[in-house]
Amino acid sequence: EDPDRDPNFIIHLGDNESHACWSARSGRVPTFRTGSGKLWLVQRKRWLTGREKMSCLGLPVDARVAGAMGVPPLPARDPERQQRVLGNSMHFSTVGCVQLVALCCFAKIPRECNTPARV
Repeated sequence: EDPDRDPNFIIHLGDNESHACWSARSGRVPTFRTGSGKLWLVQRKRWLTGREKMSCLGLPVDARVAGAMGVPPLPARDPERQQRVLGNSMHFSTVGCVQLVALCCFAKIPRECNTPARV
């Protein structure tokens, strides 16, 4: 299959050539990293924009996505601000799942009324 025709083919430029990361077989966007590398959209012959990265992480930068989430769109006009917002981010739904698991694991520890609390 010709990689130039695959709309989902994204290459992470910044990896060591012995450990290259791309989306050819999985169809998934390579992992975002805070310090190095850029993501190249092969078919469009351009870099992945900050707005597109924010969208990949589930942030409502688009009116359609924001409407589905029931929130106002996140203004994303300044590329430098987009990178600061991204930082070392996780997908929105992943954070929600982690919080849900943490809340499900919480339990009150019973103790006797006359027993002093342990420190």
